[in-house]
Amino acid sequence: MKFKIIGEEGTKAADELSVALVPLVPTRTSQTLPATEPHRDLDPVALTALILTIPSAVLAVLDLTERLAKRKKAAELVETMQRIQRETRVVILVIAPDGTELSADTLDPDRLLEIANRPGPTP
Repeated sequence: MKFKIIGEEGTKAADELSVALVPLVPTRTSQTLPATEPHRDLDPVALTALILTIPSAVLAVLDLTERLAKRKKAAELVETMQRIQRETRVVILVIAPDGTELSADTLDPDRLLEIANRPGPTP
């Protein structure tokens, strides 16, 4: 997904949009925790049985939770783009992987997520 900014204050709008995108881009963090118990070997058969008994409902809840978190971030981004458009009098277009250009005025969070999840054209 790409963004196109049209207008006299395009540079200012691009800077503001870049700042707004920083917290939305996933970053990796790592932390080493001290071991609290001595290492124990696990029975591979018991571990496999445990993994296979996780109900699909739990996985569905995890997917729903992830979707809600992404939707919240998308809503924040849409609101930010619309605010930048109002304040700087520019037009912000979201360019989908297939080349379709959509104005930030007409976007809602679900549409933005749909565009972000679309596969790009194959070479």
